[in-house]
Amino acid sequence: MNHPGPTIPRLDRKDWVVLLIMLGTFIIGVTYLCNLRQANFFTTNWDLGVNQQMLWTTTHGQLLYETGDLEFYGVHSFLQVHSAYLALLIAPIYSAVPVPETLFAVQAVAFAASAVPLYFIAKPILRRRIFLYGGVVIYLINFAVLSALLYDFHWEAFIPLEFLSFFLLVQRRRFALSLVPLLAGMLTLEVFPFLAGGVVLFFVMERLSSGKWSWKRVLTDKDNRVLGGLLVLAGATYVVLRLLQYLVIPHLLGVSGSTARATSSLTSFLSFSATATTLGHTGLYWLLILACLGFLPILSPKHLILTLPWFVESTFFTPLFASQFGYQYALIAMAGVSVAFVYGLGNLESSTLASPIRAGVALVLVAEVAGLAMFAATREGSRTLLSGAVAAPLWAALVCGPLVVLVLTWGDWRRRMRNPTARERPRLRWTRRADAPLLVGLLAVLVVFNMAMSPLNTNNFEATSYPGYSFQWGENPVAPQMAWVTGYVPSNAVILASDNLFPYVANDPNAYAAPWFVITPSSPVPYFPFTPTNLPKFILVDTSQLPFLPAFLQQDAFNRSVYGLVAYVYATGFPGTIYLFEEGYAQPAANRDVETPLANYYFSAANLSLGPEGRIAQSPTARFGNAIVSTNTPPHNGNNGIWYGPYVTLLPGTYHIVFNLTGVAPIATKPLLELDVGIYSTGASIGNFASSVVYPGQLAPVGWTNLEYNITLDKPYPLVEFRGSLEFTGGVPDGVVTLNYIEVSSLS
Repeated sequence: MNHPGPTIPRLDRKDWVVLLIMLGTFIIGVTYLCNLRQANFFTTNWDLGVNQQMLWTTTHGQLLYETGDLEFYGVHSFLQVHSAYLALLIAPIYSAVPVPETLFAVQAVAFAASAVPLYFIAKPILRRRIFLYGGVVIYLINFAVLSALLYDFHWEAFIPLEFLSFFLLVQRRRFALSLVPLLAGMLTLEVFPFLAGGVVLFFVMERLSSGKWSWKRVLTDKDNRVLGGLLVLAGATYVVLRLLQYLVIPHLLGVSGSTARATSSLTSFLSFSATATTLGHTGLYWLLILACLGFLPILSPKHLILTLPWFVESTFFTPLFASQFGYQYALIAMAGVSVAFVYGLGNLESSTLASPIRAGVALVLVAEVAGLAMFAATREGSRTLLSGAVAAPLWAALVCGPLVVLVLTWGDWRRRMRNPTARERPRLRWTRRADAPLLVGLLAVLVVFNMAMSPLNTNNFEATSYPGYSFQWGENPVAPQMAWVTGYVPSNAVILASDNLFPYVANDPNAYAAPWFVITPSSPVPYFPFTPTNLPKFILVDTSQLPFLPAFLQQDAFNRSVYGLVAYVYATGFPGTIYLFEEGYAQPAANRDVETPLANYYFSAANLSLGPEGRIAQSPTARFGNAIVSTNTPPHNGNNGIWYGPYVTLLPGTYHIVFNLTGVAPIATKPLLELDVGIYSTGASIGNFASSVVYPGQLAPVGWTNLEYNITLDKPYPLVEFRGSLEFTGGVPDGVVTLNYIEVSSLS
């Protein structure tokens, strides 16, 4: 059993050319797509900004320092969060070209390189080059991979290269060389020792199933001892990495007392988290992982052992993160499943199965994936699958094909076991020469299915709550102006940036990111460094994420003399207007407009939101066909309102505002309506520009009345709201009000 392992097949010139073209195209394409996400403000501090900052600071005197984890966990190095020592090698590359595109390219190259060991694994078992190249293409462009790579930058992109290289070298009995990818993987992420354990488990089981073994022979077999040694090495290295993470690194940084919170959060992956709901969702996730590979992995079930460690982790311990599309952990799942995929493809191509069975299995798989592709290509089909909200009939359709395949292959296996010398059954006429075309058809349909399920299909925009599906074609017009805005910030200045703007200032070691959620007492940022008495020098924020700044910073930036507006870029589309504030700044603001501001705005039932007291009603005399009418609903939790919104940005200047409405009330002396114009961001009242109590006598009971006001704005205010609130007495409305429209006209 200790004979030399099979040699690694040579890569001839033709294969080199084809692989280089495929991998080069993939690298350029993925880098471009990631840049589009950056140009549309979908990248964030988590997880592009933290990697930019820690790589930059490493070559400027600090050890993988980044403020994202400092704010949330109090740690002073990324090594206290993950054992990503590989980052020390990437840091000089990023510092040489310190832009996000560098990390996108590095990530694309790392994953693309994993196709090389997969090619070497597949070549001995795939006779036809079309299946060899086709298998590599499906591995690269399946939607699980694309949606993971399009989520910023992650060290998980290196795992497939290290995993497949380790598998290949152990398979070829190049045990000494296998230490290279093993150690590289363990210095990439602390999960790798468990993945390596799956590889060792596979080869141990494969060896033990190949013949009769006694305990003595098991213990004295050289290869078994080497495999056992690799397993011990992986376990020991994991312990060492954790000791470095929790004890040595904090001690070196002099912050030993600040890691308690990080330690408890990072070891929580060992706690059982599965529920009936998560088990169903995880089951669908893994079923779709198999589907994106044409269910071919089930044709080589023994190789699915390679995925067992991560399957257990994603199913029972971290299902909320590790079983989601659009998240980086799909790259780990794909590393193990890819081996079963190429072996399943090889089993279907070869004579492992009887010819009629082989053709039948191929036909079932083509029909199953073709059906999925047609469903996914519909407007809501792919979104339904990705959301996890799959009804019972669709579940049955998903499971039907794989079950038929398992029954067919199990029956053929039973026949061979009963009579190993039996001749292959005669091939039926319809199966003659059908195997290869069916397999080609399967690979072609897989391309369609994966494109329909990927973020590149615009129907899938934000189909899941995870960032990989935040993608759209074209560049946001605001993006080219970001270099101009951030050019006003001096090097190493203390700046707080919106989560989605942080990548533009991440090379500043004193840059901090605002959270991506509204801060409440139940969801604080534990180590947030800024308070009303300790303010950042600069604030970089956009309209879409203004509500996520602490309330005191929203008020200081817009409402007091603490900050001055240095520069802004006016835009109405996502992410809205970009603002740069500086503490104590008193000069006029510089500005650039990426679109022409309107001279007149009309707000009506079409673009205003309904409050608890409002409803939409058709009106033949309404300017836009519909009006907003008050109802008898009393105030809810003290909050009343017939209408509110639309949260626009108004540039500096004077505006004439007209409320066109009508109203009736039984008692003329009671207030009927309150009108407000102001900014009411989540958790903060930034400013009120106009407020008026309206009495019934001010409104005509028949026809429309104009109530007119003028307001003057000294800066471009975001989230401007026009609210109408009905007055109540004893829970009974004081009358009925109907809004036709609101007109806002610029006077300067």
